[in-house]
Parts: sequence; structure tokens; C-alpha cells
Amino acid sequence: MINRKSKKNIEIPLDNSLLNDPKFQEFLKFQSLYEKLKSRDLIKKTQEDILIPVSIFNEKLSTLETICKYLRENLNFSNKKISSVLNKSSKSIWQAYNNSKKKYSFKFEVTQSKYFIPISILNTRKSILGSVILFLKDELMLSYHEIGLLLKRDERTIWTIYQREKRVK
Repeated sequence: MINRKSKKNIEIPLDNSLLNDPKFQEFLKFQSLYEKLKSRDLIKKTQEDILIPVSIFNEKLSTLETICKYLRENLNFSNKKISSVLNKSSKSIWQAYNNSKKKYSFKFEVTQSKYFIPISILNTRKSILGSVILFLKDELMLSYHEIGLLLKRDERTIWTIYQREKRVK
């Protein structure tokens, strides 16, 4: 422990009776079990969270169309699974995927990407593009210009959507 006035370490002697106390032993067991479960949940969550490479975005498709096409064709998700992951109706997922096939008939060539978007952030907001922009701006600390280049959108559009989403937040 540190003494606040003298800024020196103070050693507190351990009482051996505390170590022999059954309640304290129970507490230590519970705490180690809690830490193990916490680390397992963290590993499980990162394994379950799907990462979407930013390199797939293009100027032809909307954000929802791009993500639906990537999940459907590259990761072989069904429309039902995509709708549950994105928290959207299956009809809107079907429509977005159908439109994306008409606009961009090729399968995405996933190039090496510096940034990835976790899919878990996409089911929390109404706007998919707004969620992506909030993540890139707040979590990865990218500028509007960098986000615009990554998403193939104008940086003024990025600024507008970011300001709108921040107000809703």
C-alpha cells in the first residue's frame, strides 16, 4: 500500500489466521473460478464475432448490400442467419442481397485489409452505415477523409452521418 502523504510503500503484514479461514479460502476459489469463466467468455465472444474487411466496400453498392453480399457469398450465411445477426427483417436482407447481385454480379475478392469491422456493432443501430462510421471514427480514431477513402464515400457525407449518429447516441 502507498501512503498518500509520504508517497512511500507501506507493507501490511499478512495475518496467517486469514489464510487459514475457510471463508477466505472459499472466496479465493470463487474468485479464481470467476476469472476462468470470464476469460473463457472473452475467448468465445471473439471467436463468435465475425470480422468484415473494410476492403470490400465499393461505390456501386450500399453498405447493407455490401455486407449482405459478403456474408452470403463469402461466408455462406443464409438470409435467416444474416437477418438475425444484423437485427433486420429477412425481407430487407433478401431485397438488399437481390439488389447487390444485380448491381455487382461478381463475388468479392477480399484483399488484405488493414481494418476490420466486427459484426456485433451492426445490430445496435438503425443505420448500418452510421454504425460503421461510428466504429471507425470513435474506436479506430480515423479521420473523416480516411473513412471516406475506405468506404468509397465523400468525406462530407461521412461527417454528416457521424454528426447525426452522435446526436442519436
